[in-house]
Amino acid sequence: MINALILIILAASIMVVLFFAYTTKNKLASYVAYTMLAAIAISMAINGLIGLIIDIDFLSFLVSLFRLLNDIILFIELGVILYLLFISKHKTKIMLLKVAIIVYVVLKLVIEFNLF
Repeated sequence: MINALILIILAASIMVVLFFAYTTKNKLASYVAYTMLAAIAISMAINGLIGLIIDIDFLSFLVSLFRLLNDIILFIELGVILYLLFISKHKTKIMLLKVAIIVYVVLKLVIEFNLF
């Protein structure tokens, strides 16, 4: 039940970022949205490859390699988002956007480390 609530809050934070990215033409929101969408697309492609080769016995070593690559992509995504939020020159005064980005990063880490 808690995992489902976390996913709902995560989806809401993504929707807030997408809203600000496409309605206010905010550069920070746009770059964060592009980073999120690129990471989701790459993870989906890797999960598709895992689904194709998981049943083949002599390629089973690739499954763990692809899962490691998926984890690395997640941490790169979160690192780029945190860089954009705190260090880059693209700043914003919209507090809701900043909170949504931080909630997204924290909840992705909670899901990754299976805290609930």
